[in-house]
Amino acid sequence: MQLMNALGAEMKKELPFSDESGIIYRFGLWQLLGVPDFGPSIYAFCYNDGVAWQVLYIGKAKRLRARISGHEKLQVARELGATHLAVYPMNALAEVGLDALEERLIKRYQPILNVRDNPSANPIVRALLQRRAK
Repeated sequence: MQLMNALGAEMKKELPFSDESGIIYRFGLWQLLGVPDFGPSIYAFCYNDGVAWQVLYIGKAKRLRARISGHEKLQVARELGATHLAVYPMNALAEVGLDALEERLIKRYQPILNVRDNPSANPIVRALLQRRAK
């Protein structure tokens, strides 16, 4: 059976995210090399560690492909192992909820790249980068 996302595009897998209230959001899972051209979306850089999906960064975009193509955290996310982009496209009516949903998911998952300062200054990120370099 073929999975479809909210916009009717074919997906390989779904990745469920939930906020603190227990609401489940079914994100489509895309390889980082094949970013879909969606409008308003919540997205996450992630990878599968063999046991579970790990979330490195959660963000929002008005135009997904344009946002990801020059993303300031994409390279660090790749160095930390990110292989996929989880995407939850939102229709124009729900766009006003982008900020609130992004905030709730960041609070729930606390991705290591969602820091206000330079991610290379974060000791956890620095240790992961050093470990991956070996």
